[in-house]
Amino acid sequence: MIHHETPELVVFDVYDTLVSWRHSVEAIAVSKRMPVEHIYALSRDFAFATDVGKITYAEFSEAVTELLELEEPSYGERVIGGLQPIEPMLELLHDFIASGSQVALATNVGKGALHLTFERSDILPPIGSFAHIFQSCDIGLVKPDRAFFAHIEAVTGIAPHRIVFLDDNPDNVDAALNQGWGAHLVDPDNFKASADEIRRYHMPRLG
Repeated sequence: MIHHETPELVVFDVYDTLVSWRHSVEAIAVSKRMPVEHIYALSRDFAFATDVGKITYAEFSEAVTELLELEEPSYGERVIGGLQPIEPMLELLHDFIASGSQVALATNVGKGALHLTFERSDILPPIGSFAHIFQSCDIGLVKPDRAFFAHIEAVTGIAPHRIVFLDDNPDNVDAALNQGWGAHLVDPDNFKASADEIRRYHMPRLG
């Protein structure tokens, strides 16, 4: 970690950092009587194509729905419909804003998914309230590619040591650290502990 002062920019991953989604896939796995890992393996190529913008989230949903032979609602609708905001991390987000940090989103996601995520929640802040939104499908780069992080620096003009990144994926966190950012790994098994630790580190008056 680089510093204990409040960062100029805090970049949040979205899925499994601000909203949880895997339980929706687990429910599908139960209904289809297959391991959840099997669903991820079957859909991996479609997911990558979605992340880099080759197909939309709707097209991804249609492809996986057909692959799994699902009845309505579709795979994508089930995932989006089952999203659950992660309240300790949302509280942390609001604390950063109150402390003067800009807040951005950075996510590997298909076209259309992010707006659906925020439109269908009355707990998430309006998507327009974020200083920047970086989607892999828009820029053609996916985390943990260091070019993804370099792109954020180029767009914002903010020095690496003034940026903090939060994500549940260790590879993404390592990439941000290698880029010279501050970064914290979010523990999906204990979001409150993660939020409290990050708050103590960067906003000790609130920790």
